[in-house]
Amino acid sequence: RADVCDFTQGPTGSQLLAELSAQDRAFCLQQMTRCEFPAGTVIFQKDEPSDAMYLIICGRVDIWLNYGFADAVRLASFRQGVTFGEMGLLRDKPRTADAVAAVDVVALKLDRAGLAHLQQQHPAILTHLLIAISQELAYRLGRTNRALRAVLKG
Repeated sequence: RADVCDFTQGPTGSQLLAELSAQDRAFCLQQMTRCEFPAGTVIFQKDEPSDAMYLIICGRVDIWLNYGFADAVRLASFRQGVTFGEMGLLRDKPRTADAVAAVDVVALKLDRAGLAHLQQQHPAILTHLLIAISQELAYRLGRTNRALRAVLKG
């Protein structure tokens, strides 16, 4: 099952870290904190300060608008190797949606201090991470645009 943690590959299965050298990956991982979220845990809520992004090691995180209300809409589901929460961290703006652990989740958290440390100590690693994040966000935007066009044509 995709929801079960498989630590044989560790976080290197992520595009975010896969192309880094072992030494650079180790340094990057030192800037991250391991977090565990039982199923149903609200990881963050819309309008909260954005202080970190997460890399899913295992499990599934759903992104919602109005989570817990009758008009709730699930915007996306993310699994192993995918980041979430990066938009607010990079923009230094409040969260735009709710993130909820759909099943038990293990993730690595990169907070603002870790990001600053990467910028000061290893700007090349930070550049790699920002490019990978930008590519992922561009992919998501393209997918959203295609879905909206399909709805509008429908």
